[in-house]
Amino acid sequence: MISFQNPYFLIGTGAAAIPILIFLLTRDRIKKVAFSTLRFFAGTSATLIKRKRWQEAVLLAMRVGVCVLLALAFARPFLPSPNVTPQGQMRVGRAVAVVVDVSASMTRPGAFDQARQIIKKTVDGLPADAAVTLVAFDRTPRVELPWTRDTAKFDGTLAVLQPGSGGTDIVAAVRKADEALEQIAADDKQILLVSDMQRIGWEGFQGSWKLHAGVTLSIQPVKVDKTVDYAIADADYPQSIVKDGQGHSMTLRIACYAQQAINNVPVTLTLNGKEVETQRVNLPAGGNAIARFTSKFEQIGDNRGVIQVGAGGALGSTLYFNTRVVPKIAVLILSGAAGSSKADAAFFLQTALTPTEESPFVVQTLPAERATATDVAGASVVMLADVDAASPGLKAALRGVLERGGGLLFLPGSHVTAEAFSATFGELAPCGLRRTMAASETRRGDAKAMLTRIDYDNPILEVFQRPHFGDFSAVQFERYWEVTDSQLSKVLARFDDGRPYLLTRSIANGNSILWASPPDLRWNNLPTRAIFLPFLHQITRTLAQHTEPQTRYFVGDILPVPAQSTLSDPAGQLHKDGGFMAGQTGYYAVLDGAGKVMLTYAVNGDMGEMNPAVVDVAEVQAALAPPARTGPDIAAHVAGLAGQAGKEFWLYTVAAVLLLTVSELVVSNRVARH
Repeated sequence: MISFQNPYFLIGTGAAAIPILIFLLTRDRIKKVAFSTLRFFAGTSATLIKRKRWQEAVLLAMRVGVCVLLALAFARPFLPSPNVTPQGQMRVGRAVAVVVDVSASMTRPGAFDQARQIIKKTVDGLPADAAVTLVAFDRTPRVELPWTRDTAKFDGTLAVLQPGSGGTDIVAAVRKADEALEQIAADDKQILLVSDMQRIGWEGFQGSWKLHAGVTLSIQPVKVDKTVDYAIADADYPQSIVKDGQGHSMTLRIACYAQQAINNVPVTLTLNGKEVETQRVNLPAGGNAIARFTSKFEQIGDNRGVIQVGAGGALGSTLYFNTRVVPKIAVLILSGAAGSSKADAAFFLQTALTPTEESPFVVQTLPAERATATDVAGASVVMLADVDAASPGLKAALRGVLERGGGLLFLPGSHVTAEAFSATFGELAPCGLRRTMAASETRRGDAKAMLTRIDYDNPILEVFQRPHFGDFSAVQFERYWEVTDSQLSKVLARFDDGRPYLLTRSIANGNSILWASPPDLRWNNLPTRAIFLPFLHQITRTLAQHTEPQTRYFVGDILPVPAQSTLSDPAGQLHKDGGFMAGQTGYYAVLDGAGKVMLTYAVNGDMGEMNPAVVDVAEVQAALAPPARTGPDIAAHVAGLAGQAGKEFWLYTVAAVLLLTVSELVVSNRVARH
């Protein structure tokens, strides 16, 4: 029996009366007049009139048919079928989305076997009209098996599923299952979550998402008696450094999860396949211990390292890292000051960048008017101290520095005019200049300008929020520039009157930075403060390493693979260019067309994954419960549509409308009105 999705549109069939009314109101009124001379054509005339009436009847029927079929098309007729909704959804009595945790913590002995038993018991007890889907999750959820009624197929998929090395995101997994339930029509919709319910996988939830109405969440926690005794909880190490012959520190925080102290735990650093140092730490019960290493990185390029806690093999006890070493940074200082002075910016820049022979910088200082494109070509960083003019060739060379991933540092001083600077470097500097200001203009008496609102979260300045790395509060400013046209730049530090001091802007592949008050004793006391040298070094390194690739990743992250390159995973399998999701810990090597290693990614698991702290099941269920219904029962409406399941043929009705319309046009053109 034919049913209709939108039966109210059947009222539109009344439009079939319109062609009939038009025909009745506009039909020809024939008046009979007898002419003696036409009596010989009487038989022929009667035949033509009959034919014309027959053609008009057909034409009228076609027009009525178009109106009726159009109304039927909008009503969307279909033939009922017991298993599929009009939207193409599977229709079942009960739908269960099984969500299973495959994070690193589930590799603990017995954990995943217990999860399989819980799931199998649930699925085996489902009625015959039920359907199931399988969602596996760590930090990223994924559908391992779409909706099916075949429990044998479900059991086979579950049997080959194994936990990996990833972290945990409970909410993302439940959300994925909730989305899957929207793809099926069922009277009873349920999510079964099987996990060890680590609190770290719940802490990121902000409370802004809820399950859809009609979905129930059932949680079966996996209980494992044996947890790890200790694991790496955090690590800090350099990803990229400049070859400087100095030692660089690596810090490891080790968490103890045991109920008693564990003493004399070995922590071993291995660098480029060679064991460098072993320390021993004492772990307090339920507390943390810190292990610090200092090592020189002599090898240009990748330096693969491993830090191992304990004898090895335990979950969360191994850290992989890669520190890339780049050669010394070539710095070109262009000075706009006439002559040399031990008080101007160029002098202090030169002195601070090369304090010893082991400096990571190779510095050359030239008067700006004598500099050529050849001088700029070999520099990674160009510093323009008190410069507001440049030849077209020099400007093009400075642009080239940015295009190849280098950096420009602008330090406008007393010899700079705002108009000339903005005209010359408007496309290369983070901003333009408006005028110079004295600190006394906006402050009382002899008060000096100070720095406030420093963005310590920015990579350039984050190092200065650590103890003993310098203090900006000791820097005082007599004069500074008021800037303009800074909308495209980031302001990393401001003076106490709110005006920008340190601005940065990404241009092409590089970075451009401007100090609104140069390191000049006539402007400020920055060159005489202890923070000047590390501040300048940090900015110079950042400018030179702006495009240095990231090497630190975690399981579940997408590893970039450049074009015409391949990625070799820890198992030695190759993956083509584009991107690849890291599925295990270890080293991933980017290979060029000849198979040479271009770059190494160090991938670790989530460092909080071994924390045994769990979240209460009731807390999760209460937080994700569907909101109370305040409007129409959407679930009942969907169930109603599900009851109308069947095969639609409204598209065929639309096709018939089009065909009949075209036919009507053909016929109407052949039927003469008179």
